[in-house]
Amino acid sequence: MNTSPFSFDHHPELASESPNRYLARSLYSVRRERDRKFGKGLFSDVGWDIALLLFANGPEATVVAKSQISDELGTSENTVDRYVDALEGQGLVKQEAAFSTLELLALRLTDKAISFMEATFAAHEKHFVPLPSDSVDKS
Repeated sequence: MNTSPFSFDHHPELASESPNRYLARSLYSVRRERDRKFGKGLFSDVGWDIALLLFANGPEATVVAKSQISDELGTSENTVDRYVDALEGQGLVKQEAAFSTLELLALRLTDKAISFMEATFAAHEKHFVPLPSDSVDKS
């Protein structure tokens, strides 16, 4: 059983309600599956993964411990700190202590970041060509 707070169940109805959020959840799930197959840390794009995670969770703040993000992404808490600070410095993420503790953060994307993510997914959708269902490897 996967107990990660970042596990996304498959909700096909989300594809019509919020196609970009659905795509973000799919991409995030594929990246985590890649990490399970190849090992965490072999491929790394921490800043993008943090943004992707927050976008996939929706516009509300995501309350999370830095250790949960570092465990999920296979990197150190110091690396997560650096990337969250860098994202915040670029005006892409807002972070606040949650529940009067420094261990839990309330993270959310800014409107600027959401706009960038929407534009990124629109460009992705323009170039994406789905495979015919009979050619998909089921293994």
